[in-house]
Amino acid sequence: MRASVIALWAILGLVAFAPVSALAQAPATSVRIDQARSEPLETWRESTGQIRASRRSVLAAEEEGLVSEVLVREGDKVEAGQVIARLDDTRASLELRRAEAVFRSAKALVAEREAVVENARRDLERVQQTYDRGGGNEREIDQARTDLQAAEARLAAAEADVALNEVLIDLAETRLEDMIVRAPFTGRIVRRNAEAGQWLGGGDPVAEIVSLETVEAWVDVPERLVARLTQEGGRVRVRVPATGDEVEAASFTIVPDADPRSRLFPVRVVLENADEQFRPGMSAIGLTPTGVTEAMLTVHKDAMLRDDAGEFVYFAVPGQGGGFAAAPARVTRLFAAGERVAIRAGALPPGAMVVVEGNERMFPMQPLNILNLPKDDTRGQSAGGAPQGGDPAGGA
Repeated sequence: MRASVIALWAILGLVAFAPVSALAQAPATSVRIDQARSEPLETWRESTGQIRASRRSVLAAEEEGLVSEVLVREGDKVEAGQVIARLDDTRASLELRRAEAVFRSAKALVAEREAVVENARRDLERVQQTYDRGGGNEREIDQARTDLQAAEARLAAAEADVALNEVLIDLAETRLEDMIVRAPFTGRIVRRNAEAGQWLGGGDPVAEIVSLETVEAWVDVPERLVARLTQEGGRVRVRVPATGDEVEAASFTIVPDADPRSRLFPVRVVLENADEQFRPGMSAIGLTPTGVTEAMLTVHKDAMLRDDAGEFVYFAVPGQGGGFAAAPARVTRLFAAGERVAIRAGALPPGAMVVVEGNERMFPMQPLNILNLPKDDTRGQSAGGAPQGGDPAGGA
């Protein structure tokens, strides 16, 4: 028992000190830097909002019946026209067969009535010829004409029955088709409302589907900025914190109905979403230009990294024994400015050497070999001790 405890403490000691040893022996990683700098920029005002589906539909049963199968689960992607669920169609199939049988009978009756009409027409012709030769009388002619008219009327009634039965077949086929619930558009299932064996009435929900090819960001914009959006060239950007994306709106619409207390106007922004990175319910931040220019701290966009806690950058600090090491700094993104990103001041000083290349797998205090350190920088010793030179970073 004592030996096991000693062995356990030995293993824990190795695990605890492994990161320190690895850090001490870590080789310098080659990186490129770009300075954080203060520059005058037009400020953008943030507005809160959320992502909504541009199309959402609750799929319902058009006919009552027993659910035979439901073919989708929550999260499944479906194509337009794809079968979502089937209801028991036994009765609907029988109704269709009955309608088809009645239709065939009606067609046969039409053929019979056509023969009767043809026979009545020939009778009228014979009586008329006999009368023209001096035989017969007008009463026989009138009777033959009446018989022909009656036969034609019965034929018309039979033809009407055929037309009616064609409609009944169409109705039976439609009802049979309605026993199948299909997706009206391409999207994803977000809710399943029915199960096999469940009885549904007409209009009862089966599943809910949303389209993700395009989504909408609904953001609230102060009334003083709405006028700028209505001007020619008005712009809106949307930042989605969950993904870190900031996009310029392809199109937007100002909903003319402000909240009377906050004086905020809803603005509906359409976002392309081919890879489905934006999901309904995500928070969104709308950015609208204010027309005011201020000095803002910016870094190159390639410096921005993200983890579960948010966004951060690595910048170069003096390392142990000379040279440089990587230090992380949490930053708050404000808005994009071309190839650069405006961040909230305080996290980094202007002039900080921010890593823009080679930062993908970096860890804190990792030795740095800066490939583009300015030649006149007296601190230019890499972790290996060799002076570094090159062109200054031109990230912006």
